[in-house]
Amino acid sequence: MADTGSGSQAPVAVNAQVIDSVSNNTFNVVGTSPAQAMSLLYQSVASTAGLAIQSGQQQQQQLAQIGQSTTAVGVKLIMQIAG
Repeated sequence: MADTGSGSQAPVAVNAQVIDSVSNNTFNVVGTSPAQAMSLLYQSVASTAGLAIQSGQQQQQQLAQIGQSTTAVGVKLIMQIAG
């Protein structure tokens, strides 16, 4: 577009190829926005699911350690009573 701020210059014609290029770039940005938003959503969901699985696995390991400890203490008490 022409600079018409001072009022002394006449509008300048813009090459049609420039207009087409700007229009195509704008169309590409607007056209890819929904796909980028969905990919961001999918990445967030995948990350959340991964963290949930890691948390569950860590809790399972901790419960297994507690189970082994209580079994060891129970066996020790049985051995003390028996012997």
